Amino acid sequence: MDDKDPKDLLLKYTSGTCSEEEKRLVDDWYASYNTDVADISFEEVEAARLEVLSLLPQPKKSVKKILMPWLKPLTGVAAACTLIYGIHYFLKEEIVPKTDTKTAALVNDIKPGSNKATLTLPNGKTIDLADAKEGEIASEQNVKIIKKADGQLLYLFNPDPVSATGKMDSLPSKITGKISYAKDHPGLNVIMTPSGGQYNIVLPDGTQVWVNAGSTLKFPSTFEDMPERRVYLSGEAYFEVRQIQSVLNMKRRARKVPFIVQTNTQEITVLGTRFNINSYDEDGLIKTTLAQGLVKVSTPSENVTIKPGQAAYSSGTVIRVEKTDVAADLAWKNGEFNFDSDNLSEVMKKIARWYDVKVVYTDPNLGSKPFSGIITKYANISEVLNLLQLTGAIKFKVHGKTVTVMK
Repeated sequence: MDDKDPKDLLLKYTSGTCSEEEKRLVDDWYASYNTDVADISFEEVEAARLEVLSLLPQPKKSVKKILMPWLKPLTGVAAACTLIYGIHYFLKEEIVPKTDTKTAALVNDIKPGSNKATLTLPNGKTIDLADAKEGEIASEQNVKIIKKADGQLLYLFNPDPVSATGKMDSLPSKITGKISYAKDHPGLNVIMTPSGGQYNIVLPDGTQVWVNAGSTLKFPSTFEDMPERRVYLSGEAYFEVRQIQSVLNMKRRARKVPFIVQTNTQEITVLGTRFNINSYDEDGLIKTTLAQGLVKVSTPSENVTIKPGQAAYSSGTVIRVEKTDVAADLAWKNGEFNFDSDNLSEVMKKIARWYDVKVVYTDPNLGSKPFSGIITKYANISEVLNLLQLTGAIKFKVHGKTVTVMK
């Protein structure tokens, strides 16, 4: 970057207008930057903060406090790039740098999660998708299962619209007081992501699903001759549902085939939309966030329809609908942690799932402290914990696969 103005380059980088060569210069700088945390004073942090703020586009809301990761006493483009490219920036008032900025005590560091999952076929065969080679890995009911170069799992069936038969003239399916569970439908494919793993799969109908850590998705090898497309979820997943039309009773009367996601206590019915479902058992609450389209959320006793920008919360019976921050709810799928006044206990649940660690508290009251901000999921755990530790409210100790939270 010797022959380029740092401020101009930074502004072009943040606005997305820089060339590939200019982007590579910034990326190369960041890749070569030593991220070891140094002991620096609050005055040095504050001076660097003000310099970076002078370079950043002004947000709509006033920036009160800001947390800057890995910040040595740097100036100009170096400090700004560290802030933006490293782990974005924090704009929430709960977070503020303190004088104690030492690295979290580590016996060993822990790398972030990655694309890891196991696929169990209806015949009982289990495939480790992380180890599977690129190309066709199995064939099931005339469906080829392909692992692509980017790791995506693809079920290839007939590209023509799904063909449904029978006398089903109405949709979607109705809940009559009894929910159908996956165990009642043997012969399903099962994709399981461990803690520290996630995976992207394309279902036989072309629907894309991103499965988050510690989750299970069950689905048939084909939706052919089915009046509905039903899958079963435990954990969290983001869906981009493909619209499918079928022909009934040989009358060439097309109708859309509903897509239904079944959890332990509810089902979500859609015709073509983008949405996220968080249904971890340990959370005790299912949250369905709609990004695009229209969905119906149903329990045996109630059903509601939600619109984009809304979320439905359910603990099994009553459903509550509220506005939600869609970007925050989908951050995990886009490679980020996004906290908005979340209690530390909720923050650490997400960290535990992604880094496959156990979290213990020396004081249970620490779990109620609020945190806000955006952090990349692809940093080592030490870097994520150091950001939280910079608030001065907590400290961490990592030993093996256990993270201890302390005052």
